[in-house]
Order: sequence, then structure tokens, then C-alpha cells
Amino acid sequence: MGGSDYSMGIGRAGERYSPELRVVERRVFETAIKLGVPPRAEINTSDQAKYFLDMGVRHFCIGTDINILHQWWKVQGEDLRKALEGA
Repeated sequence: MGGSDYSMGIGRAGERYSPELRVVERRVFETAIKLGVPPRAEINTSDQAKYFLDMGVRHFCIGTDINILHQWWKVQGEDLRKALEGA
């Protein structure tokens, strides 16, 4: 389930986490599990993992590549810059 893609596809870009779209998302995941198809959820936080784990989802995509890199740079970037200044 690509929540962002789905919201854009129905003309509601940026509403991935709206209550109405969460209902659709839950129905997709529950249907997949019921049919024996292991769904994969895209998550960015442990709270999001808990939501899906409680639903029965066991496969995750942890953020997008660019988000992972951005978070690393945001947290580690200044320290790396300081380390490189002395090199």
C-alpha cells in the first residue's frame, strides 16, 4: 500500500494520514493478511510500526532512502564536518 501514491491518485495529495484514507489503508492491509499475502508497510517511526504490528503486518520499509540520508545528515552532519576540518 502506497499511502501517498493512493492519496495523489484519488486527487487528495498530502492527505495520506487523514482519517478517511486510514480506513482504506487498514482495509487493504487486513484484506491482504486475510488472503495470505504478506503486506509491507512504509514507516518512519516506531509508533507507526506499532500501529501496523498490532494489525498483523510483519514486513516494513523503513523510510525512503532520501529521508534516511536526511536524518543522518541532520543528526551526524555537524560532527562529521568538525571531524573533517582537522583532517
